[in-house]
Amino acid sequence: MHGSSTRIPLIQGLRGLAVSLVVLYHAGFLFNGGFIGVDIFFVISGFVIGQSLGREIAQSDKVSWSHFFFRRARRLIPALSLTLVVTVIAYWALFGVKSVATLAKSLTSGSLFVSNFYFFLERGYVDLASDPLRNLWSLSVEEQFYFALPILFVVAGFRSPSKDQMLRKLLLAGFAVLVISFAANIILVNYSLSFSVPQFLLPGRFAFFSPFTRAWEFLVGLLLALSGKNSVSKGFYQFAGGLSVVGLIFAAWWLDSWQPFPGWFALPVVLASAFLMLNSDQKTWFTKLLSTRPFVNLGDISYSLYLLHWPVLVIAKQKFGDEDRVVVAAVLLSILSSVAMYQFVENPFRRKSWGNRKAFALSIAALVLLPIFMVRVTANFDGEIVNSEVAVPSKSTDEESRQSRISLGSNLCLDVYKKGLPEDVSQCVEGSDESMPLVFLLGDSHAYSVSEGVIAAAKRNGFRVMTWSRSGCPFLITSSVNRLCNGNRDFLLNAIKNEKPAAVLIVNGVNHYFEGARDESFVPRGSRARIKSVAASYGETIEFLLRSNVRTVLMYEVPNMNRKERDLSEFLLRREIIKALDKQISNVEERFGLEVARIDPADALCLNDICRSYDSEGNFLYADGQHLNADGALLVSRLFDDVFIALKN
Repeated sequence: MHGSSTRIPLIQGLRGLAVSLVVLYHAGFLFNGGFIGVDIFFVISGFVIGQSLGREIAQSDKVSWSHFFFRRARRLIPALSLTLVVTVIAYWALFGVKSVATLAKSLTSGSLFVSNFYFFLERGYVDLASDPLRNLWSLSVEEQFYFALPILFVVAGFRSPSKDQMLRKLLLAGFAVLVISFAANIILVNYSLSFSVPQFLLPGRFAFFSPFTRAWEFLVGLLLALSGKNSVSKGFYQFAGGLSVVGLIFAAWWLDSWQPFPGWFALPVVLASAFLMLNSDQKTWFTKLLSTRPFVNLGDISYSLYLLHWPVLVIAKQKFGDEDRVVVAAVLLSILSSVAMYQFVENPFRRKSWGNRKAFALSIAALVLLPIFMVRVTANFDGEIVNSEVAVPSKSTDEESRQSRISLGSNLCLDVYKKGLPEDVSQCVEGSDESMPLVFLLGDSHAYSVSEGVIAAAKRNGFRVMTWSRSGCPFLITSSVNRLCNGNRDFLLNAIKNEKPAAVLIVNGVNHYFEGARDESFVPRGSRARIKSVAASYGETIEFLLRSNVRTVLMYEVPNMNRKERDLSEFLLRREIIKALDKQISNVEERFGLEVARIDPADALCLNDICRSYDSEGNFLYADGQHLNADGALLVSRLFDDVFIALKN
């Protein structure tokens, strides 16, 4: 993602195209598959580094790795450090000093170039889309590849009497690693079940974040540069190169984050990117296009723009909502800030001679440690947190406390993920009159968020409620990739068998468990198979409950609100999920001759087909974009009244 000393307009333009795709993808404009810009960056980086190392070998018959890493540090760390420092200051100023603590892990891992491992180990529990430093994962992958590169050269140089023989061995060793890396990527992404890869290891997520399963993308560029075979006939280049440009644009438009990626889909992206770097001096329509000033200038600032655009977008959305005008303003601010950082940070550090390497090493160490120190120290100060995905007006402390309160008593098992499993579910029952029928409210954090409304409706209608939630563990009888969730499921199934509740109320999130972006305003092409699979899991769960003579109630997920108001017709993905769930439930109802009650919270949250994150008195109904707060839970409470009345009858 960085420049080189030899500035080739076509390659700079290709960088400009790559960063444009990434920014537009993150902004939600035009390209649902704009994430392929990262793969284009990987190929370019491999090619540019290969050219640099090839020149060094030709001139001195060896590679100075100390100088190599000196150039890398001088190029990367100053801009990265400034980005992290500014992000910490922005969080402190806009959201309160305590909110800075939420950045600690991602900032530290990003500073040390291991954020890809951190995000992999999050295993889906943290919504990465709200982390302003998520984009650092690819920078970490790139630097890990560079750290491993000397090993390849040492193996190739072992017992190689000549430069040419070492280069041949280097190409062979590199090609062998490329093949193994590509095969691992394909197996983990596309054929993990066929190869019996344990799914709890999250093979797809591992392939996405792992430097090993991404190494082949860098090696394609690296080996192309080192091979010296960097030209083809003009006619073929004009035809295939033009096809490559069109193919990259098509892939960025056609792909989406629900497709299995990288896998097979990454192969044409990588090959097209590599092919475009052949014959870089030839004049064709696409080389002229990519060598124009807008693309080249974007390529020049591509590293700074890649660093800055994501935190600016995330912070702007969290503070002001994600209306188009906010997003456009954030993108423009990112571009202007990137120009400034390129001129006043990147260029001065890169052009400075740094004759005193000890002073340079101390400066780099200080730049790495400064943001880590800031985030650790700042988080210890007292301050108020404003932590919402929609802009929330300031409230009094008492009202803030009331808005965020969900639990009504100490007997509610409302987050066993943090509190641990109780010895007996009787500890989780709200209501002491054992003559009253008992219902179970089961689910993940969405059950937690709606629990106050369910309990209020239950009390009004003479029911006790055993309320149980575990964050990240939806209640389904099918196996989960998370073994902790499977233990949670087994505990609850045993409780249902022993307690024989009058009904089970299931309240789960759905969108949250799909990898990738979860914008409900479109239905990604790669989502339908996953939606069908999830709906089948709900069908199996409901069939199990009905077979056990337990009445079942399902509440659909609340409309995910990333701004104050949204038209109900925008929630296309939600509608598709509900349609798939209804189909499965109807099949089960027909087999058992029983009705499964279904509750749509949009009936209470959306008036005249307009969904709002606040009520008629201006009180906010959401704790964040996906979960209701106490007021929101009480608003949907009336929807459960009909359910409890039907259960009594």
